[in-house]
Amino acid sequence: MAAALGIILDQETNSMKVFGGQETPMVAKNVADDSKSHMDDILALDISTDRKLVVTGQVGKAPSVHVWDSETAESKGTFKLKEGSRGVAAISVSPCLRYVACVDLHNDHHVIIHNIKRNK
Repeated sequence: MAAALGIILDQETNSMKVFGGQETPMVAKNVADDSKSHMDDILALDISTDRKLVVTGQVGKAPSVHVWDSETAESKGTFKLKEGSRGVAAISVSPCLRYVACVDLHNDHHVIIHNIKRNK
């Protein structure tokens, strides 16, 4: 990971794919659209047991979590933690690839379980 994007290196062809990293308008972080990629530093990352999915969580007042394909860098889903979370301290994808569990940086360290398939 590099700052707010994911880099996938194909060692056979020595080429890379990038999750995120597109050009974004120069606006404040609190009004930026983070539905397609991260807008702030990534603090937590996990790769599924079959190595097909990656989940990443960022720092911020209302941080976003992104689920994406480890081979194509295509987004598979995204969700935001509630305001005041301050960031994602730890994250994990379930072995069945249906759920993402994360812990925020709030003083109370809330645990959030998100269903990837149903997006809730």
